[in-house]
Amino acid sequence: MQQIPQSITALTTEWLTLLFKKHGYLETSRLVSFHVDRTGLISGFFGDIARLKMVFEGANSGLPSVMLAKFPTEEQGAYGIGLERGYYEREARFYTELGDACGIRVPKCYASAVSQDGRSSLLLLEDLSLYRPASVSSDSPCADAISVMAELGEFHAKSWAETNIDDLTWLPGTSAGADRFKNDFGVAWQILCEILGDDQSNYSSGRKIIEYIPKIKHLLEQPPRVFLHADLRDENIFFDDDQYTKMIVIDWQHCRKGRSPFDIATYMFGRVGTMNIEDEGLLIDRYYRSLLEAGIQGYSPTDCMRDYYLAMVDRFVNVGSTLAKVSPDSDGGKTALEYLARCGLGNFIRYSELLLPSLE
Repeated sequence: MQQIPQSITALTTEWLTLLFKKHGYLETSRLVSFHVDRTGLISGFFGDIARLKMVFEGANSGLPSVMLAKFPTEEQGAYGIGLERGYYEREARFYTELGDACGIRVPKCYASAVSQDGRSSLLLLEDLSLYRPASVSSDSPCADAISVMAELGEFHAKSWAETNIDDLTWLPGTSAGADRFKNDFGVAWQILCEILGDDQSNYSSGRKIIEYIPKIKHLLEQPPRVFLHADLRDENIFFDDDQYTKMIVIDWQHCRKGRSPFDIATYMFGRVGTMNIEDEGLLIDRYYRSLLEAGIQGYSPTDCMRDYYLAMVDRFVNVGSTLAKVSPDSDGGKTALEYLARCGLGNFIRYSELLLPSLE
Protein backbone atom coordinates (compact mmCIF):
# COMPACT_ATOMS: atom_id res chain seq x y z
CA MET A 1 0.00 0.00 0.00
CA GLN A 2 1.29 3.43 -0.91
CA GLN A 3 2.07 6.05 1.74
CA ILE A 4 -1.04 7.47 3.43
CA PRO A 5 -1.93 10.95 2.13
CA GLN A 6 -1.36 13.65 4.74
CA SER A 7 -4.51 15.66 4.04
CA ILE A 8 -7.80 15.81 2.18
CA THR A 9 -6.18 17.68 -0.70
CA ALA A 10 -3.63 14.90 -1.18
CA LEU A 11 -6.26 12.18 -1.73
CA THR A 12 -6.35 10.62 -5.19
CA THR A 13 -8.70 8.24 -6.98
CA GLU A 14 -5.86 5.75 -7.36
CA TRP A 15 -5.03 5.71 -3.64
CA LEU A 16 -8.69 5.37 -2.60
CA THR A 17 -9.09 2.49 -5.06
CA LEU A 18 -6.20 0.62 -3.43
CA LEU A 19 -7.66 1.23 0.04
CA PHE A 20 -11.14 0.05 -0.94
CA LYS A 21 -9.74 -3.10 -2.56
CA LYS A 22 -7.70 -3.83 0.56
CA HIS A 23 -10.98 -3.81 2.51
CA GLY A 24 -12.73 -6.13 0.05
CA TYR A 25 -14.62 -3.62 -2.08
CA LEU A 26 -14.65 -2.84 -5.84
CA GLU A 27 -14.59 -6.48 -6.98
CA THR A 28 -17.08 -5.74 -9.77
CA SER A 29 -16.81 -1.97 -10.01
CA ARG A 30 -14.29 0.84 -10.03
CA LEU A 31 -14.03 4.29 -8.56
CA VAL A 32 -14.13 6.75 -11.45
CA SER A 33 -13.83 10.05 -9.59
CA PHE A 34 -14.71 11.92 -6.43
CA HIS A 35 -15.02 15.50 -5.27
CA VAL A 36 -14.69 17.06 -1.84
CA ASP A 37 -17.60 18.86 -0.18
CA ARG A 38 -17.26 20.54 3.23
CA THR A 39 -20.78 21.99 3.32
CA GLY A 40 -22.18 21.98 6.86
CA LEU A 41 -19.10 20.27 8.33
CA ILE A 42 -16.98 21.63 11.15
CA SER A 43 -13.64 19.98 11.82
CA GLY A 44 -12.73 19.29 15.43
CA PHE A 45 -9.72 20.31 17.48
CA PHE A 46 -7.74 17.17 16.61
CA GLY A 47 -9.27 16.09 13.29
CA ASP A 48 -10.06 17.37 9.82
CA ILE A 49 -13.15 16.07 8.02
CA ALA A 50 -14.64 16.44 4.57
CA ARG A 51 -17.43 14.78 2.63
CA LEU A 52 -16.39 12.66 -0.35
CA LYS A 53 -18.94 12.38 -3.19
CA MET A 54 -17.87 9.49 -5.38
CA VAL A 55 -18.76 8.20 -8.82
CA PHE A 56 -18.53 4.44 -9.36
CA GLU A 57 -18.72 2.46 -12.57
CA GLY A 58 -20.33 -0.98 -12.41
CA ALA A 59 -22.23 -2.72 -9.64
CA ASN A 60 -20.92 -1.41 -6.34
CA SER A 61 -21.81 -3.58 -3.38
CA GLY A 62 -21.38 -2.25 0.13
CA LEU A 63 -20.08 1.26 -0.52
CA PRO A 64 -22.24 4.37 -0.48
CA SER A 65 -21.56 7.14 -2.96
CA VAL A 66 -21.12 9.62 -0.10
CA MET A 67 -18.96 9.20 2.99
CA LEU A 68 -16.79 11.25 5.32
CA ALA A 69 -12.99 11.26 5.23
CA LYS A 70 -11.29 12.00 8.53
CA PHE A 71 -7.62 12.98 8.78
CA PRO A 72 -5.55 14.32 11.68
CA THR A 73 -5.73 18.09 11.98
CA GLU A 74 -3.27 20.17 9.98
CA GLU A 75 -2.90 22.63 12.90
CA GLN A 76 0.54 21.65 14.13
CA GLY A 77 0.07 22.45 17.83
CA ALA A 78 -3.09 20.36 18.10
CA TYR A 79 -1.63 17.63 15.88
CA GLY A 80 1.37 17.30 18.18
CA ILE A 81 -0.90 16.89 21.21
CA GLY A 82 -3.07 14.31 19.42
CA LEU A 83 -0.02 12.36 18.32
CA GLU A 84 1.52 12.45 21.80
CA ARG A 85 -1.69 11.12 23.32
CA GLY A 86 -2.20 8.42 20.68
CA TYR A 87 -5.58 9.70 19.51
CA TYR A 88 -5.27 8.85 15.80
CA GLU A 89 -4.24 5.22 16.11
CA ARG A 90 -6.68 4.69 18.98
CA GLU A 91 -9.72 5.83 17.01
CA ALA A 92 -8.78 3.63 14.05
CA ARG A 93 -8.44 0.62 16.33
CA PHE A 94 -11.79 1.40 17.94
CA TYR A 95 -13.57 1.25 14.60
CA THR A 96 -11.74 -1.84 13.34
CA GLU A 97 -11.90 -3.85 16.59
CA LEU A 98 -15.14 -2.72 18.28
CA GLY A 99 -17.45 -0.37 16.41
CA ASP A 100 -21.11 -1.04 17.21
CA ALA A 101 -20.09 -3.92 19.49
CA CYS A 102 -19.14 -1.31 22.10
CA GLY A 103 -22.83 -1.07 23.00
CA ILE A 104 -23.93 2.18 21.39
CA ARG A 105 -24.71 3.25 17.81
CA VAL A 106 -21.62 4.58 15.99
CA PRO A 107 -20.98 5.53 12.34
CA LYS A 108 -20.15 2.69 10.00
CA CYS A 109 -16.45 2.58 9.11
CA TYR A 110 -15.93 1.53 5.49
CA ALA A 111 -12.13 1.65 5.46
CA SER A 112 -9.20 2.84 7.53
CA ALA A 113 -5.45 3.26 7.26
CA VAL A 114 -2.83 4.01 9.91
CA SER A 115 0.91 4.25 9.38
CA GLN A 116 3.17 2.03 11.50
CA ASP A 117 4.46 5.01 13.46
CA GLY A 118 0.91 6.32 14.00
CA ARG A 119 1.75 9.70 12.48
CA SER A 120 -0.59 9.34 9.49
CA SER A 121 -4.13 8.03 9.42
CA LEU A 122 -7.40 8.12 7.52
CA LEU A 123 -10.91 6.93 8.36
CA LEU A 124 -13.73 6.65 5.81
CA LEU A 125 -16.97 6.86 7.78
CA GLU A 126 -20.73 6.94 7.37
CA ASP A 127 -22.15 10.38 6.57
CA LEU A 128 -24.68 11.21 9.29
CA SER A 129 -26.13 14.31 7.64
CA LEU A 130 -29.62 12.75 7.61
CA TYR A 131 -29.68 12.73 11.41
CA ARG A 132 -30.16 15.62 13.84
CA PRO A 133 -26.98 16.97 15.48
CA ALA A 134 -27.31 17.40 19.24
CA SER A 135 -26.27 21.02 18.73
CA VAL A 136 -29.60 21.51 16.93
CA SER A 137 -32.18 21.53 19.71
CA SER A 138 -35.34 19.48 19.46
CA ASP A 139 -38.69 20.82 20.68
CA SER A 140 -37.56 19.64 24.11
CA PRO A 141 -33.80 20.06 24.81
CA CYS A 142 -34.39 18.67 28.30
CA ALA A 143 -35.75 15.48 26.73
CA ASP A 144 -32.53 15.14 24.73
CA ALA A 145 -30.44 15.36 27.90
CA ILE A 146 -32.63 12.81 29.68
CA SER A 147 -32.33 10.48 26.67
CA VAL A 148 -28.53 10.80 26.76
CA MET A 149 -28.43 9.96 30.48
CA ALA A 150 -30.64 6.90 29.97
CA GLU A 151 -28.63 5.57 27.02
CA LEU A 152 -25.32 6.19 28.78
CA GLY A 153 -26.48 4.02 31.67
CA GLU A 154 -27.27 1.17 29.28
CA PHE A 155 -23.97 1.66 27.42
CA HIS A 156 -21.89 1.57 30.61
CA ALA A 157 -23.80 -1.36 32.08
CA LYS A 158 -22.72 -3.49 29.12
CA SER A 159 -19.03 -3.29 30.05
CA TRP A 160 -19.51 -2.84 33.83
CA ALA A 161 -18.84 -6.44 34.74
CA GLU A 162 -16.61 -7.36 31.79
CA THR A 163 -13.14 -8.43 32.88
CA ASN A 164 -11.72 -8.48 29.33
CA ILE A 165 -11.68 -4.69 29.05
CA ASP A 166 -8.07 -4.83 30.20
CA ASP A 167 -7.28 -7.06 27.20
CA LEU A 168 -7.66 -4.00 24.98
CA THR A 169 -4.03 -3.00 25.37
CA TRP A 170 -4.49 0.06 23.13
CA LEU A 171 -7.18 1.44 25.45
CA PRO A 172 -5.66 3.69 28.13
CA GLY A 173 -7.11 4.41 31.52
CA THR A 174 -8.03 7.82 32.85
CA SER A 175 -4.70 8.14 34.64
CA ALA A 176 -2.66 8.07 31.41
CA GLY A 177 -0.27 11.01 31.37
CA ALA A 178 -1.21 12.12 34.89
CA ASP A 179 2.07 13.86 35.66
CA ARG A 180 2.15 15.50 32.25
CA PHE A 181 -1.34 16.93 32.80
CA LYS A 182 -0.33 18.17 36.25
CA ASN A 183 2.66 20.01 34.79
CA ASP A 184 0.81 21.37 31.75
CA PHE A 185 -2.18 22.56 33.77
CA GLY A 186 0.15 24.25 36.21
CA VAL A 187 1.66 26.17 33.30
CA ALA A 188 -1.78 27.01 31.85
CA TRP A 189 -3.43 27.98 35.16
CA GLN A 190 -2.43 31.63 35.19
CA ILE A 191 -3.52 32.03 31.57
CA LEU A 192 -6.91 30.51 32.41
CA CYS A 193 -7.40 32.79 35.42
CA GLU A 194 -6.53 35.89 33.39
CA ILE A 195 -8.87 35.05 30.51
CA LEU A 196 -11.78 33.27 32.22
CA GLY A 197 -11.62 34.79 35.70
CA ASP A 198 -12.30 38.13 37.32
CA ASP A 199 -10.54 40.22 39.93
CA GLN A 200 -13.18 39.66 42.59
CA SER A 201 -13.07 35.87 43.00
CA ASN A 202 -10.80 33.64 45.07
CA TYR A 203 -9.23 30.93 42.94
CA SER A 204 -6.97 29.42 45.59
CA SER A 205 -8.86 26.11 45.52
CA GLY A 206 -8.14 25.84 41.81
CA ARG A 207 -4.42 26.28 42.36
CA LYS A 208 -4.49 23.84 45.29
CA ILE A 209 -6.23 21.13 43.25
CA ILE A 210 -3.29 21.04 40.81
CA GLU A 211 -1.28 19.05 43.35
CA TYR A 212 -3.98 16.36 43.36
CA ILE A 213 -4.39 15.92 39.59
CA PRO A 214 -2.53 12.55 39.52
CA LYS A 215 -4.63 11.31 42.47
CA ILE A 216 -7.88 12.41 40.78
CA LYS A 217 -6.94 10.58 37.60
CA HIS A 218 -5.98 7.50 39.60
CA LEU A 219 -9.31 7.49 41.47
CA LEU A 220 -11.22 7.72 38.18
CA GLU A 221 -9.47 4.56 36.99
CA GLN A 222 -10.37 2.33 39.94
CA PRO A 223 -12.89 -0.53 39.53
CA PRO A 224 -15.61 -0.71 38.52
CA ARG A 225 -14.16 0.33 35.14
CA VAL A 226 -16.24 0.62 31.98
CA PHE A 227 -15.60 1.45 28.34
CA LEU A 228 -15.78 5.23 27.96
CA HIS A 229 -16.25 7.51 24.97
CA ALA A 230 -14.63 10.26 27.05
CA ASP A 231 -15.59 13.23 24.84
CA LEU A 232 -19.39 13.43 24.75
CA ARG A 233 -19.76 17.02 23.64
CA ASP A 234 -22.86 17.97 21.62
CA GLU A 235 -20.59 18.17 18.56
CA ASN A 236 -20.03 14.41 18.85
CA ILE A 237 -23.69 13.36 19.21
CA PHE A 238 -26.44 12.88 16.64
CA PHE A 239 -30.02 11.78 17.25
CA ASP A 240 -32.13 9.42 15.18
CA ASP A 241 -35.53 10.91 15.91
CA ASP A 242 -37.27 8.10 14.01
CA GLN A 243 -35.93 5.68 16.63
CA TYR A 244 -37.17 7.42 19.79
CA THR A 245 -34.29 9.92 19.77
CA LYS A 246 -31.68 7.16 19.72
CA MET A 247 -28.17 8.53 20.16
CA ILE A 248 -25.40 8.10 17.57
CA VAL A 249 -21.90 8.93 18.82
CA ILE A 250 -18.92 9.99 16.70
CA ASP A 251 -15.26 10.89 17.35
CA TRP A 252 -13.76 8.04 19.37
CA GLN A 253 -10.20 9.41 19.53
CA HIS A 254 -10.43 9.89 23.30
CA CYS A 255 -11.99 6.53 24.25
CA ARG A 256 -10.57 4.90 27.37
CA LYS A 257 -11.54 2.86 30.44
CA GLY A 258 -12.50 4.25 33.82
CA ARG A 259 -15.33 5.14 36.21
CA SER A 260 -18.59 5.61 34.35
CA PRO A 261 -19.42 9.22 35.46
CA PHE A 262 -16.39 10.28 33.42
CA ASP A 263 -18.71 10.20 30.37
CA ILE A 264 -21.46 12.12 32.18
CA ALA A 265 -18.97 14.87 32.91
CA THR A 266 -17.89 15.17 29.29
CA TYR A 267 -21.55 15.59 28.33
CA MET A 268 -22.44 17.99 31.14
CA PHE A 269 -19.27 20.07 30.89
CA GLY A 270 -20.49 22.22 28.02
CA ARG A 271 -23.87 22.98 29.58
CA VAL A 272 -23.42 23.45 33.36
CA GLY A 273 -22.47 27.08 32.83
CA THR A 274 -26.10 27.85 32.02
CA MET A 275 -27.70 25.25 34.32
CA ASN A 276 -28.76 25.57 37.94
CA ILE A 277 -27.43 23.10 40.50
CA GLU A 278 -30.85 21.46 41.01
CA ASP A 279 -31.26 20.58 37.32
CA GLU A 280 -27.67 19.35 37.21
CA GLY A 281 -28.45 16.99 40.10
CA LEU A 282 -31.65 15.73 38.45
CA LEU A 283 -29.73 14.65 35.33
CA ILE A 284 -27.11 12.83 37.40
CA ASP A 285 -29.95 11.10 39.24
CA ARG A 286 -31.51 10.01 35.91
CA TYR A 287 -28.20 8.48 34.89
CA TYR A 288 -27.91 6.66 38.21
CA ARG A 289 -31.43 5.26 37.87
CA SER A 290 -30.56 3.95 34.39
CA LEU A 291 -27.70 1.98 35.95
CA LEU A 292 -30.10 0.46 38.49
CA GLU A 293 -32.59 -0.36 35.72
CA ALA A 294 -29.77 -2.18 33.89
CA GLY A 295 -29.11 -4.32 36.96
CA ILE A 296 -26.01 -2.59 38.37
CA GLN A 297 -25.59 -3.09 42.12
CA GLY A 298 -23.09 -2.08 44.79
CA TYR A 299 -22.63 1.47 43.51
CA SER A 300 -24.28 4.16 45.64
CA PRO A 301 -25.68 7.57 44.64
CA THR A 302 -22.92 9.14 46.77
CA ASP A 303 -20.29 7.20 44.82
CA CYS A 304 -21.82 8.35 41.57
CA MET A 305 -21.92 12.04 42.54
CA ARG A 306 -18.36 12.06 43.87
CA ASP A 307 -17.09 10.38 40.70
CA TYR A 308 -18.95 13.03 38.71
CA TYR A 309 -17.21 15.86 40.61
CA LEU A 310 -13.84 14.17 40.10
CA ALA A 311 -14.55 13.82 36.40
CA MET A 312 -15.65 17.46 36.01
CA VAL A 313 -12.39 18.65 37.56
CA ASP A 314 -10.48 16.22 35.39
CA ARG A 315 -12.26 17.48 32.27
CA PHE A 316 -11.36 21.07 33.04
CA VAL A 317 -7.75 20.00 33.59
CA ASN A 318 -7.58 18.00 30.34
CA VAL A 319 -8.92 20.81 28.18
CA GLY A 320 -7.19 23.59 30.08
CA SER A 321 -3.80 21.91 29.84
CA THR A 322 -3.78 22.42 26.05
CA LEU A 323 -3.15 26.13 26.73
CA ALA A 324 0.33 25.15 27.94
CA LYS A 325 1.27 24.23 24.37
CA VAL A 326 -1.25 26.04 22.16
CA SER A 327 -1.47 29.81 21.96
CA PRO A 328 -4.74 31.29 23.30
CA ASP A 329 -4.88 33.33 20.08
CA SER A 330 -4.66 30.30 17.76
CA ASP A 331 -7.79 28.63 16.38
CA GLY A 332 -7.19 25.65 18.68
CA GLY A 333 -6.63 27.88 21.68
CA LYS A 334 -9.81 29.85 21.02
CA THR A 335 -11.79 26.63 20.66
CA ALA A 336 -10.47 25.30 23.97
CA LEU A 337 -11.21 28.57 25.79
CA GLU A 338 -14.74 28.75 24.39
CA TYR A 339 -15.41 25.22 25.62
CA LEU A 340 -13.93 25.93 29.07
CA ALA A 341 -16.12 29.03 29.32
CA ARG A 342 -19.21 26.88 28.78
CA CYS A 343 -18.37 25.10 32.02
CA GLY A 344 -17.11 28.20 33.79
CA LEU A 345 -14.13 28.75 36.02
CA GLY A 346 -16.55 29.22 38.93
CA ASN A 347 -17.92 25.69 38.53
CA PHE A 348 -14.38 24.29 38.41
CA ILE A 349 -13.68 26.05 41.72
CA ARG A 350 -16.95 24.74 43.19
CA TYR A 351 -16.15 21.12 42.30
CA SER A 352 -12.60 21.55 43.60
CA GLU A 353 -13.84 22.88 46.93
CA LEU A 354 -16.25 19.96 47.28
CA LEU A 355 -13.44 17.46 46.66
CA LEU A 356 -10.46 18.94 48.50
CA PRO A 357 -11.47 17.77 52.02
CA SER A 358 -11.46 14.13 50.87
CA LEU A 359 -8.29 14.48 48.79
CA GLU A 360 -6.08 16.12 51.38
